[in-house]
Amino acid sequence: MEDLEKIVKILEGISYCVVIIGLPVAIFQFFRNTKKEREKRELDGIIKANEQYWEFLTICFENPSLDIFDISDEEIVKSFKGNKKELIGFTMLVALFERVFVMTYKNQNDSFRERHWSGWQELIDRYCQRQGFHDAWKVIGVDWDKEFLDYMNSRIDNQL
Repeated sequence: MEDLEKIVKILEGISYCVVIIGLPVAIFQFFRNTKKEREKRELDGIIKANEQYWEFLTICFENPSLDIFDISDEEIVKSFKGNKKELIGFTMLVALFERVFVMTYKNQNDSFRERHWSGWQELIDRYCQRQGFHDAWKVIGVDWDKEFLDYMNSRIDNQL
């Protein structure tokens, strides 16, 4: 009977330890999963908005005679040396770069980033060396993700 009581006390002690350790771990996991779900919803929202913006830019590119691009024809003539379709094309390219930046560079672990980002960075750097892209960036490089803006500005500064 004494052995049974010892076993019961040991099991009670173990159960208390499980509760004491398990409860904080469970709470931590709950908040971590909640944060991950929120971040996923935010990223999904960014992706959907980006897709809709891409569709709008496609309409602008296919119909340059319409003054519907977010930069007016008057402003393009005043501040950009190239033509309207070129500026829209560069805007589409930057939208792609921003999307890849947010999905590949900003929100991933180092291992994933190392495998997938270097090629994009080389492509971005090649465009940043082009005067036409640099001129377009002066006009369109304002309304993007803050970290992406900082990244692009540092890449452009390093290239010219």
